[in-house]
Amino acid sequence: MRYFRKTRTTESPGAGEDSFLDIVSNMVGILIILVMIAGFRLGRAVPEEEVRTVREDPSAAARREEASRREEIARQEEIARKESARRQEQARREEALERTRYLELADRFHQERDGILALQKEVSELNDQAAILKTQADSSQKEYAELMQRAAELEALLERLKREKSDEKIASAQNAAELARLQENLELLTKTKEALAGARPKAQLLENRPTPISKKLEGSEAVFAIRAGRISYVPIGEFAELVRGAFRSMREFKDDRIEQVLGPYDGYRFHYVAAIHKEPTEEGIRMTCVFEGGQFDPVDALPGEEVADALKDGSVFRKKLSIFIPESNTITLSVYPDSYKELREVKKFLQDQGYTLALRPMPAGERISISPHGTESTLY
Repeated sequence: MRYFRKTRTTESPGAGEDSFLDIVSNMVGILIILVMIAGFRLGRAVPEEEVRTVREDPSAAARREEASRREEIARQEEIARKESARRQEQARREEALERTRYLELADRFHQERDGILALQKEVSELNDQAAILKTQADSSQKEYAELMQRAAELEALLERLKREKSDEKIASAQNAAELARLQENLELLTKTKEALAGARPKAQLLENRPTPISKKLEGSEAVFAIRAGRISYVPIGEFAELVRGAFRSMREFKDDRIEQVLGPYDGYRFHYVAAIHKEPTEEGIRMTCVFEGGQFDPVDALPGEEVADALKDGSVFRKKLSIFIPESNTITLSVYPDSYKELREVKKFLQDQGYTLALRPMPAGERISISPHGTESTLY
């Protein structure tokens, strides 16, 4: 704002009044300017506070976002840590199962190898016996043929001497003595011939049932144990149904492991072990019962029947065997070292009946057992 001042002249009589007005005007102008400045500052005070507030709000939001992000990262790290621990535990269990499976397979391999070696030894002994019998028979046959030839020659000589005696009427004592000696030799040879004919060994029929290359069993299987010359039925299928029923009837699993004894049934008790796996899900805790293995304990020290009696009509073995159809069932024989002789009789009987056979050599004193990690039966 610009103020105009009047020029004072010496001729103006109110020069002092003009100076006073100028001063007043200037002061009023200064006051107006001051009021305007104060009003301008007052008008800007509230927006600056608002700007400061706006500037402070993004910082708080950022801090909250950063805190939330850190919480999410911590939660993800905890989940990852738990998942890693779970995987490590699962890997440890799988490694333990693999190690157990390997040991069982190695044990089964040694058992079956020992059984095969025992069978090979038995076959070798039978072959040696057959070779000895054949050699004896050939020697006796040769000796018998030589004796028959000598007897025929003596009979021919005797007939010739008789004819000469008859024709020439030999009267010489020497000829009579020779004739008596020849007659005595002939009688001796005749007796020797009869003795050899009676002592000649009878031919023995050796039946060979070859064992082809083994292959994996498919379809249903019935297991019989041959021990101490006795044969008994092992109710594996029946006990499997009892175990499944026991699993279904259990409403609550308080422990992580189950160990029970079922039976007796068909002369056996079944002692099995199962593990309870608990896994958290969205609906709650899911529990799974996993069968780990079991073994069959005979109720009696010598279960079953003597093999000779079992192969007869009306026996318990024959009645149990009639349940299984040859076309759809395989008969597995778990044989112990003390019953390989009876095994041949049972094999012949079952093969004549049309059954497919599987063989499991068992070490002496070992119980029959089953496991998810065990070996499967093989046909032969």
